[in-house]
Amino acid sequence: MESITLVIGDDSASLDPRDIAEFLYLFQAAYVGLRRVLPKSVITKAERPSRGTLDLVRERLLNLSPRELSGLFAAKGEVARITQIRRESPMEIALVGCMVVLTFAVVLSGGSITLSPEKVAAKLPSLGTGLKSLLDALGLNRNESKKVGFGLRPPVIKLNLTEFRELMRPDAGTKGQGGFQSFFLSLQYRVNKATRTLELTEADVERIHRALENPSAGGWQGRLTKIFGRHFKQHLPPAIDISSKIVKVFEVAPGRKALPPSER
Repeated sequence: MESITLVIGDDSASLDPRDIAEFLYLFQAAYVGLRRVLPKSVITKAERPSRGTLDLVRERLLNLSPRELSGLFAAKGEVARITQIRRESPMEIALVGCMVVLTFAVVLSGGSITLSPEKVAAKLPSLGTGLKSLLDALGLNRNESKKVGFGLRPPVIKLNLTEFRELMRPDAGTKGQGGFQSFFLSLQYRVNKATRTLELTEADVERIHRALENPSAGGWQGRLTKIFGRHFKQHLPPAIDISSKIVKVFEVAPGRKALPPSER
């Protein structure tokens, strides 16, 4: 294990502690993700970040399923250790881990690395740059990521009246589709009828994401889109011609690519 000190360019007095915590949480997820997607040859040869390798790891991170993405935030033994945080200006965060992975994580955060025989210097222009860069690298929209809690807690959503009525209507569209019929019945049972709030499990979220990435004009997928499309709108295709039941445009959310059916 090796250490690296990340220097953040902001005036420390202006930094919100919640943003610092969020950055560190995202950085740890990116570190774990990189350990899983970086080619082993890059790590064993201690290669420096190149454009080609960065493009490769970005693509692999963006192809992670919601469950795999959530797993990055729940990892225990793979994380980098934070050994010190100095709040003086500029702020400095000392991290211990695999140097190659730490280096790639800093670059994915929008930072730069300077290598010298004496030390490895890592600098981030600002905390805001780091947050935006990490959210982009992990395929998360900041507002939506708050809803899913970055794997911290199950997402709780509030349905509007139209969505609630769609959820609670008789499940004629799912008859004969046992698994989906049971899924809708489970959602109907769990939704708070007074507040229209619904807590989703990790498995619920993954099923909903798959439905939004593979929409159909009717049936259970169309129904899920009507109920949850607003809440997971970054995974909703921009144009669906329901009247003719032809999907005119199929476009996965920016940055996140759909896996072939055989790999789902």
